[in-house]
Amino acid sequence: PEAATGWAKLERMGRAGLILDYLEQLLPEAAPLLARWLRDAPELSLVVTSRARTGVLGELVSVLEPLRTTPGPGGALAPAASLFIDRVRLRDRSYAPDAAQLARVFELVELLEGVPLAIELAARRLPLHLGASPTFWGFTDRRYL
Repeated sequence: PEAATGWAKLERMGRAGLILDYLEQLLPEAAPLLARWLRDAPELSLVVTSRARTGVLGELVSVLEPLRTTPGPGGALAPAASLFIDRVRLRDRSYAPDAAQLARVFELVELLEGVPLAIELAARRLPLHLGASPTFWGFTDRRYL
């Protein structure tokens, strides 16, 4: 009864959005539920992150590639390194890596293969000074990347 009440509320919401992250863990079992939601609540928009397609009618797929980890022309920062530095600056606006720290940043984003979410998480987790190599912080074991 409680679930039915919740479903009735969803149907009455009108235009709504729902974000489902890391859905591949629930596929293929979740696909019929998604299809039902979309059928019964036509103004519902779903944003799903997954490494597998849902197979739901009307699915639009956007493949997100990793960020480039190598410096650009003229030594411009690689997008992956820029993302890391920008996210660290959210914690410390004065963060300005010196040459040694920048080398560690390049090493780290290479180990993380340019995956934006991994870079975001690392920027929040690592010490701001990044004085040791990423291997020192345990970033060589792929289970933790």
